[in-house]
Amino acid sequence: MLEEKGLLRRQHGSALSLVGDEVGLAFGQRADEQASEKNAIAQKATSLVRAGDAIMLDASSSSWYLAKVLPDMKLTVITNSMRVAFELVSRRKIKTLTIGGEYSEKYGAFLGPLATSQVGNFCADILFFSCTGFQEESGVWESNEANAAIKQSMLRSAERSVLLCDSSKVGKSGLIRLCKTDDLSRVISE
Repeated sequence: MLEEKGLLRRQHGSALSLVGDEVGLAFGQRADEQASEKNAIAQKATSLVRAGDAIMLDASSSSWYLAKVLPDMKLTVITNSMRVAFELVSRRKIKTLTIGGEYSEKYGAFLGPLATSQVGNFCADILFFSCTGFQEESGVWESNEANAAIKQSMLRSAERSVLLCDSSKVGKSGLIRLCKTDDLSRVISE
C-alpha cells in the first residue's frame, strides 16, 4: 500500500523511504515510459491550442511530448521545464518564457519558492500538466512537495487546466493532492 502511494520502494530484504523532496522518478526515466501513449495524448492536446494563446506547460514528460508536437504558430509558452524550453527554441513564432528558481537536474525543472512565486505573475489561457496519480473520486496527485507546489501555483494562474494522464496513472494516488477532479477543465488520456 505504501509503495503504491509512492511513499516507499521495496528492495531485497528492506524498504527504502521515499518521503522528501527527491521522491519521484527522474525525467530521463519517465521520458521513455508509455511513450506511444504520451504521444497520442500530446496529439489530442494540440487541438485545444489556438493561435495567440498563452499556455503553461509543467515539467512533466507528458508536457515535453506536447512541446515536441506543438505547431510553430503565434503562441506564448510559459514553463519551468528546461527540456520544454529547449524543445521550443527553434520555433520562431513561439515565444517561450521560463520560470527561474532552483534548478533540479533530476527533474529537468526549476522548482522551489522563487519558481512558485514567479508563476503567480502570469495568467495563462490553458495549463497542460501531468501527475503521479489520478482518481476520479479523489482527484489529481503528486509524489513530492516541490513539484506539487509549482503545479498548484500553475493551477491558480491558468484560466483552464488540462490534465495529460496516461492510463498507468489512473487509479493511483500520491503524497499530495494537487486538485479535485471538478477543478479540471479536461482530462486527456490515450
